[in-house]
Amino acid sequence: MRSFFFLLGCLFLTSCSAPHVTARTFYTSRKDLASYILDTPDPEKTTIGLGQVIWVRWAAPRAANGVVIDATLRFTGGSEKNTVYPVDSIGGWLMIEIPAEERKERGDLLSYKILLRRNDETIAKTQHKLWVEKIEIKDE
Repeated sequence: MRSFFFLLGCLFLTSCSAPHVTARTFYTSRKDLASYILDTPDPEKTTIGLGQVIWVRWAAPRAANGVVIDATLRFTGGSEKNTVYPVDSIGGWLMIEIPAEERKERGDLLSYKILLRRNDETIAKTQHKLWVEKIEIKDE
């Protein structure tokens, strides 16, 4: 009986998990700076800008060759930004920062779609609850 549980445990420990990607959005301010907490000189401490951060967590298949994170961000000003980040491990965290200057220029973050891709194949995805695909209308 012990050997059965041992084999079952080995099976669970060596099995592959399904690839996945998750994302969460946070706001940042000068109060998040270490210099603000420690009260040390820093020119960034005097700014009143408020930025946004998207924390992305992923788990890729064991053979993570050619895996990338493809992030598409939409802003309230109507612009869109697409960035591809290479993945060098089977799991981890990525911080996508939207600084205060970019928020002034483009507007606040409206929605996002994060894809975990290998070559041209999407192996996992997550998206903001307000994300919708664009409908292209062409004039004829």
